[in-house]
Amino acid sequence: MQKAVVDARIAAAAAITLAAAAALCYAHRRLPRLRRPPPRAAVLGDAFLDIMCASLATLPDWNADAPCDAIELLPGGSAANTARQLASFCHDTSFYTALADDTLATLFRTLLSAEPLRLCAATVAAASQSACVVLSSAADRAMVSCYSSNNLLSCAHVEASMRSWLRRPASTRVVHLGGYFSCPGLQTVAMLNLMRELRAGGALRP
Repeated sequence: MQKAVVDARIAAAAAITLAAAAALCYAHRRLPRLRRPPPRAAVLGDAFLDIMCASLATLPDWNADAPCDAIELLPGGSAANTARQLASFCHDTSFYTALADDTLATLFRTLLSAEPLRLCAATVAAASQSACVVLSSAADRAMVSCYSSNNLLSCAHVEASMRSWLRRPASTRVVHLGGYFSCPGLQTVAMLNLMRELRAGGALRP
């Protein structure tokens, strides 16, 4: 029950961020005579490569094989998904994260290169890329997750680039921190101080 409450709160925070950014972008487009620098959004947090096994008839037992209709590779993670949604209507969206230096990380970068957002990813070569295998049936689902690169994401990886982002002209700036519980390296006083600095500099945190 406690995890469900936490998940609901995380989803609500992401929804608020998306709604606020959408309203800002809409207002900017509706006032061409008062054109100012565009709104900018920055999302910071977790990045997973999702390996989606769809339409399983049943979840597999140990020592058994379960056929599925398709297996897809998709960019995932709470923060990454929020950044992708924001970028669909806020055309200056940056995503700050850490990625490994391996095949899965390369796939993640390739998939995001087709999306209208700016990927600002530190490389953590000491870890494997965080990934999640999602087994999905009509009635239920199960997941197997590797948190390795997300575990290493820290304030030191993003603070310089996010301060640079804050200095760029913008009518409004929105910052969203996602996947907080998947990134223990962000659960620090240094990260709290950076968020305070961004807020003092004019960034909104819905």
